[in-house]
Amino acid sequence: MERLANYFEILSGLEDILEAQDLRESQRKVLIDFMANPTDNFQGIFDLATAFGKTRLMKVLSLAYLHSNPKGKIVIATPGIDTVEQTQEKFKSYSDFFNDTTLGLYDYKKKELDKPIIVTTYHSLKDL
Repeated sequence: MERLANYFEILSGLEDILEAQDLRESQRKVLIDFMANPTDNFQGIFDLATAFGKTRLMKVLSLAYLHSNPKGKIVIATPGIDTVEQTQEKFKSYSDFFNDTTLGLYDYKKKELDKPIIVTTYHSLKDL
């Protein structure tokens, strides 16, 4: 039931911020479809081509969720530590909102659980 509540918080925030986002039309369509088909998208899994802009979509979904739930937590899992660092740098390049106070790392060296957004690897996810 909590996942369903989180999903609807994302939808609510997405409706509020979608127009203000710098997205390609194909990215905007994915998010509009996400909002229009809740039963198809309940898991929140996006299977998109390389270079489609999945990190930008994660950014918009993160902003939407935190807009509706400012005390919420987001965990982004990536295949390896190189993609963790790449994701963090991409997020930081999108907006001043994403910085060292909002983006945390969870791996074998760092355990920054006090941040609203935590980026980790698939391997470290099981410990988180």
